[in-house]
Amino acid sequence: MEISRAKKALSRFKRVVIWGFATYSDDSFRHIYKGFYDTAKALGVKTLWLDDTQQNNKLVKQDDLVIVADMTAKYFRAKTGVYYCTHNFEPVQFKGMDPDKILHLQVYTDKCLKSSQKIDIYRYFDKKTKTLYQPWGTNLMPNNFMEPVYPWYSPFVYWIGSIWDNALHQGNLPEISQLKTSLFRHGKILLNPKFVSDEEGIKLIRHSRIAPAIGGSWQVKVNLLPCRLFKNISYGQLGITNIAKFKELFGDSIIYHKHISKVVDASLSLSKAEYISMVKSQQEIVKDYTYVSSLYHIAKLI
Repeated sequence: MEISRAKKALSRFKRVVIWGFATYSDDSFRHIYKGFYDTAKALGVKTLWLDDTQQNNKLVKQDDLVIVADMTAKYFRAKTGVYYCTHNFEPVQFKGMDPDKILHLQVYTDKCLKSSQKIDIYRYFDKKTKTLYQPWGTNLMPNNFMEPVYPWYSPFVYWIGSIWDNALHQGNLPEISQLKTSLFRHGKILLNPKFVSDEEGIKLIRHSRIAPAIGGSWQVKVNLLPCRLFKNISYGQLGITNIAKFKELFGDSIIYHKHISKVVDASLSLSKAEYISMVKSQQEIVKDYTYVSSLYHIAKLI
C-alpha cells in the first residue's frame, strides 16, 4: 500500500531531481540525498542526481520535482514551471516563483507543534509557510527490512555517526561519554568507525551488541528524532534511546530512559526472545517512516 500510493503521488512529476553531492562527499547530508535518490529509483520513478554546478541548471526541465538543501545550492537557480522541495531555504529566495510549486521541508522538533496541523505523530504541516515537518526515517524500503538479530556474542557497540559539539552545545560529546562508560561497566566497548558506506554500516549495526540512538541534551530538549533509531530498527536491531518523544510512537516496544546508564542496563538485560519480539513490533511501526513515506507526503503536499 505504501509503495503503490507513493508511486501514484510521484507520477505527476516528469522526474525527481536531487540537487547536490552527486559526487562523493563525506558530509552526512549526502546520506539523506542518497536515501531520496535510491528510493525514487526503486519506485520506478525517473530520477536524476546532479552536482551543484552552474551548467547543471540546464538539465532541470519543466514539471521536474527538485529536492534541494541550502548547503548544496551555491550555483542552484530556481526556474518557473519546476516543482521544488527545499530544505533550510528562506521563502524570499523563491520570490516570483509559483507558491503552489514549492514545499519547504524541515526535520520534526516540538517547535512545529505551535503552528502546524498534525498529519501523524511525527508529521506536521504548516499551511501558512507551506512547511512539512517530518523525521528523515530509514533508507530501507518497507519490504527490505531485515530479520531481527541478537548478537549476544559481540563485545562491541558500533556508533555509526558523528560525535561532536558546537558553540551552542547542540552536540553529543557528554552523552556519548556517558554511553561509553555505561557500556564499559558491562564489558562492552564503544567504537565509532569513520567514513563507512551504507552497506558497511548495516553490517556493523547487525554485529553490534546493542544499537543505541542517544541524543545530546539539546536534541533531547526539542525532541529532534535521529534517523539512526529508525535505521537501526529496519536493520534488525532494537531501538533504544534517551529521547522521550519516541515513547509516544513505540510505547512498550522501546527501551527508553532519560538516564543513559539505565537505557544500557535495560537493553542488555533482555533475553533473546524478548529482544526479537520487541524488534518485530518496532519494525511494523517504522514502515511508516521510510523515504517511501517521505516522498509520498512531499508529493501529496506540494
